[in-house]
Amino acid sequence: MLLQQKFEFLIIITFCLFLASGFIFTPEVGVGGERFPFHRYLIVMEAFLFVANFRRLLPLLQRNALVLLLPIYVLVTSLWAFESVMVWKNAIFLFISLMLGVQVAAVYARKPVLFIWVVGMFLGLLVISSFLLVYFVSNVGIDIERFGRPRWVGITDHPNKLGVLCMLCIWFGLAFLILAKSIISKFTAIGLILVSGLVLAGADSKTSIIASLLLCLSAWYILFIKNRVAKILLLFALLTVFSLATFNLDLFKVENISEVTGRDITTLTGRTTLWRYAIEAIVARPIGGWGFDKLGGISSHLGVEMSHFHNGYLQLFVQGGIVALMLLIIFAVLVFKRLV
Repeated sequence: MLLQQKFEFLIIITFCLFLASGFIFTPEVGVGGERFPFHRYLIVMEAFLFVANFRRLLPLLQRNALVLLLPIYVLVTSLWAFESVMVWKNAIFLFISLMLGVQVAAVYARKPVLFIWVVGMFLGLLVISSFLLVYFVSNVGIDIERFGRPRWVGITDHPNKLGVLCMLCIWFGLAFLILAKSIISKFTAIGLILVSGLVLAGADSKTSIIASLLLCLSAWYILFIKNRVAKILLLFALLTVFSLATFNLDLFKVENISEVTGRDITTLTGRTTLWRYAIEAIVARPIGGWGFDKLGGISSHLGVEMSHFHNGYLQLFVQGGIVALMLLIIFAVLVFKRLV
């Protein structure tokens, strides 16, 4: 029993490191400008956990065999991708990551509070580290060159990435606030949410700010579902926003929103341009897509250097075509049916 608990804790820690690898900026070092290959060590750790826990995972994999079709299809796209070797690397990483996800889901099902507390505290440490970097090493923690105004980047390389980190931390903080029993735990969760909100404001990531506000509204409703006064206050706040939108339409004009936010709302800060490129690429190869590489073939076709399309669904459609999109839809429908 004790060995199983240690193993579950190791799974949670590996998941935390997996999250950290997506946020922490590692500068290029050495003659060739290579980054520290942190992901390779993670792949080894995840593969070890998968092999060691295979007997327990087998029933889960049998019930969710469809999830294995995506990495298999990613591998198949290497037949027509521009960079087939990169597709193989991505397929291996995706498979190992999915296996980690299955193990994490199993741990969460058994110990949801422990999982939320450990991951939330880990994300909180990353957010606090970002705040300290901004405060003590501002030339590293604040980007004053790329965005026309100072924006916090913290331990990441982009303010939007820091925004996602803060949003996740707020999400886990709210979940812990809802599930925690002791007063100390609840105050810890509130502190985590407040610090994350402060750093999120410094990052000025509008999408993450909106998502965090929606999370807070949802948590407010869950926490005070039996409190009539709290529900009335929430309803009043929503009616206020609706009234402003209805009776003060000038406030919500595109040019006014652009002026207030400092962003080009007409193109969603350049996103619509990327989406047009995505649609052009989809039309060129609608069935099997371009393959899951670094978009080298698409860049050559469009005559524009592409690294992403700023939309996960469009990117999946571009790289995997209708086949990948249908796999995602089928999987989503099956998950929804199980939840219902």
